[in-house]
Amino acid sequence: MSHFPIAGAVLLAVTASTAYAQPSPAAPPAESHDAAMANAADAAAEAAAIAATPGAAHPADDVDLTALGLDASGGAIFDDKLNIYGFADMSWQRQWGGPNAITQQSFVSGKLNLYFAKAFTPKWRFLAEIRFMYAPNGSAADTGTAGPSTAPPTNTTVADTTDFNHPLTWGGIAIQRAYVDYALDTLLTIRAGHFLTPYGIWNVDHGSPAIISAYAPHIISEALFPEAQTGLELYGSALVGDYQVGYYATLSNGRSPVEPTQDLDHRVALGGRLEFEAPWAGTFKVGVSAYGGRATEIVTQAPPLPPGAPPDPTAPTVPYQWSYNEHDYAADVQWDHGGLHLQAEYIYHHRDPAGDIVTPSSQGTNQGYYVFAGYRFDRLWNVMPFSYYESWSPLGGAVNIKEINGGFNFRPTPAVVLKAMMSDVWGGSASPGPDLRIFTTQLTCVF
Repeated sequence: MSHFPIAGAVLLAVTASTAYAQPSPAAPPAESHDAAMANAADAAAEAAAIAATPGAAHPADDVDLTALGLDASGGAIFDDKLNIYGFADMSWQRQWGGPNAITQQSFVSGKLNLYFAKAFTPKWRFLAEIRFMYAPNGSAADTGTAGPSTAPPTNTTVADTTDFNHPLTWGGIAIQRAYVDYALDTLLTIRAGHFLTPYGIWNVDHGSPAIISAYAPHIISEALFPEAQTGLELYGSALVGDYQVGYYATLSNGRSPVEPTQDLDHRVALGGRLEFEAPWAGTFKVGVSAYGGRATEIVTQAPPLPPGAPPDPTAPTVPYQWSYNEHDYAADVQWDHGGLHLQAEYIYHHRDPAGDIVTPSSQGTNQGYYVFAGYRFDRLWNVMPFSYYESWSPLGGAVNIKEINGGFNFRPTPAVVLKAMMSDVWGGSASPGPDLRIFTTQLTCVF
């Protein structure tokens, strides 16, 4: 299977987080297998950024650092141009069954994410990731329900005053991350800005081409850990013999709807991660993560009444805030041996009320895990049959959602991924009902 420079750069970003690579017209030699794209295709932009930190630890011997634009001797080769990369996905999905017993199917134009990366010097670098969306157009009010939505979709069509008032449907953007790095050494890089929380396997490597299945497990997408934070992140790694050890430490505003621009509760949230990689019969990786802080939500409705107070129908609807203290823990493991790929993650999220306002959502435990297995063949467009099982107990613990998925992942080229997946979800309602079944096909690409 042929590989292009972005694939090699992706592998470099995953195995040596303090080094960045610049693509080169020459393709690197073939790797042991396609772990580069399988592990973190969306890290292409971050990896393709820029330059090696002098003295950086080198990842695998089968990566040609020169072909990636890096000086293996630790020189100062770097590219100070603005690099732009991205990924996109398109899907067709059919859902039927579930508590609402509704059948629906549609084509979906999904994510369109662009990366902007630039090196100012060999030590200073910048990365931003922007997602372009059709939302809020098409968004339904009853988000979080199990099964197809029963609410009417939002319609953002307006008159385009610049084009004779012809109808125009508008969408929005989401700034996924935007930060500056200063690399002191392989043991310490300081990151400042808005960054993805370093936990698990699929939160940072969140791009559609990086997720082997058609979508990530719910314990990832439901953000049991904050998906992103704003503040400071310290990270580094070191080679100890044949083993690589890495760490991350975060200090941020914590969780809230407006955390990129302000800290509503004026309390610092702390987090961290330790990871270990060993060449045991292939590549073995394990990591543990933790996060804790005050989370503050903003709600526009009548504030909750004190315990035992009678209902007040005249209570005005006003914006108010409620808070909780959260404690999150996670563990992940991954093993690649030839074409075999195994991975699993467990996440635990607990919250306790903080302040005078206590709501059902301000207390309880939310936890879950998944176990994933797949095997990549070197034929039929490098097909990988895969399957994973997930168990998830949402906040309150009244229900336990279980899901089993199976499908095929094809990589006709390193830049294009095709997926087909069948999902069976059950246990999502307090009153037993038919299983929710989802069939998804997806086309993703890196550019």
